[in-house]
Amino acid sequence: MPPRGWDPDPAGSAARRRWDGAACTDALHAYAPATRIVPDEELAAEAEAAKRLETIAVPVVFAVVALTAVFHVFEVSTLSATWHWFSHAMSQASHGVSAPLPPPPTQPSIIGVISSFVLIPAQILSLVLILVFQHRSARVAKRLAIPASVSPTVGVVGWFIPVANLVIPVLAFRSLLPGAHPARRLMVVCWLGYLVAGLAAVLAYPAAASSSMAVGLCSAVSLVAIGVSVRLAPQVIEAVIAEHRTLAGVGPAEGHAPSSTL
Repeated sequence: MPPRGWDPDPAGSAARRRWDGAACTDALHAYAPATRIVPDEELAAEAEAAKRLETIAVPVVFAVVALTAVFHVFEVSTLSATWHWFSHAMSQASHGVSAPLPPPPTQPSIIGVISSFVLIPAQILSLVLILVFQHRSARVAKRLAIPASVSPTVGVVGWFIPVANLVIPVLAFRSLLPGAHPARRLMVVCWLGYLVAGLAAVLAYPAAASSSMAVGLCSAVSLVAIGVSVRLAPQVIEAVIAEHRTLAGVGPAEGHAPSSTL
């Protein structure tokens, strides 16, 4: 069987019809394969960004979430004190009380040092690598005339807009692939796993006021959710690179052959 891609419509229309590797689908697009309209240097830059994302950013994200989950288990008392301090501050604000607040609780020394000098820089590094790949791939997708929900710039800025950053990043990533591509579903699952992991980490604070078992449950949920995301992320990255190179009329990039699990 020929590989997945956009091929001439057997019905004879001027559109391209999606071949899923086994049969023609109902998906049609008016654009033709964009042979050589993407400069080689842009494809090379996208592939390099994908390699850094897959080999550095994805493992770093997992390590940060995993270490945070483990730390939460060992600092239940600090989490509980932090939650009570936050609740007290919110209560004073809602009642208009202007009395000074006590200093917030601090993490145990070794955990505080690791969080400040390892986890936070690692989070920044992983986010930079994600944004570089997303923006470069969005520019390639735009050249390939792939319909986009958001522009490359909005896709990057959306990560920093409260509330909107729950939706815009996944819309930006889904815009890297044509609408009928199966990897778009994996992107949603991957993003939901990332969000659930973050939510579970936040819920560990009020959970600490209940019991250490509740904190352990939150940490377990966080680990499972981020594990799902990390498991799917390489498939998503490779699917983007493979599809872009196919539509651009060039062969697969080294180390980025289409995943057989898609």
